[in-house]
Amino acid sequence: MTTPRRAATALTAVLLLILTVAAPAQAAGLFAAGPYYCSQNTVAQALYGCGDNLYPTNVSALEAYTRTWAAYGWVDPVGDLSGDPVYVLHGANDTTVKKSVTDDLVRYYQRFGASVRYDSGSAAGHGWVTPYGTLGCTATASPFLDDCGSDPQNALLRTLLGGVNAPNTAALGGTLVRFDQNAFAVNGRANGLSMDANGFAYVPSACAAGQSCRLLVALHGCWDWWGYLGATNFPIKGGAQVETIMNMVRRLDG
Repeated sequence: MTTPRRAATALTAVLLLILTVAAPAQAAGLFAAGPYYCSQNTVAQALYGCGDNLYPTNVSALEAYTRTWAAYGWVDPVGDLSGDPVYVLHGANDTTVKKSVTDDLVRYYQRFGASVRYDSGSAAGHGWVTPYGTLGCTATASPFLDDCGSDPQNALLRTLLGGVNAPNTAALGGTLVRFDQNAFAVNGRANGLSMDANGFAYVPSACAAGQSCRLLVALHGCWDWWGYLGATNFPIKGGAQVETIMNMVRRLDG
């Protein structure tokens, strides 16, 4: 994360991926985000309707877009979202993404039958809330790691997976792998898609040994959430960033 505004855009990116390819993406966790396609391909709506609430989000219109695009095959069937677990967090001191915007995210998911757990009781500012945070709970500042005395990652994983092991307090046994994102970029150049040349994957030792493991895709950075790369297909199948991420997922899926 580099700035509060950029942090806000990244969290909406998760929705672009989940809605476009709902079938393989069976759950989602979102911190301080607005609903899918909240920008409606305009920068003014992106800034004042997806972060600020000066413009209405218009959940009914976003639902209609999604259902129409699913009928065209531009995104996966909306029925794939029914019953999916979703974890959403919003902090009371987050003024970058207003609570009403995240409220609309929750309503949007609920309209498709998703099972949403909404944690809106935190005092957090705009950042990643973690027990390993270096800032106070209410902060909105670099490095955007807020310690609120809670563990929302545990809550997120329990919501998504149904249960998790106790936190590991010993040395990690897995491997953090740096890989070349250019190899997966649809244009062969990740920087041209507003993505870094390097990506990272944490591979637990059991997974490396051949055990079947689930995949968690974590997105951060300044994502194309209103079409600033110049293409209007950014929120649907064929969108450059979405397809690049899916190239990585397909590689891991064998």
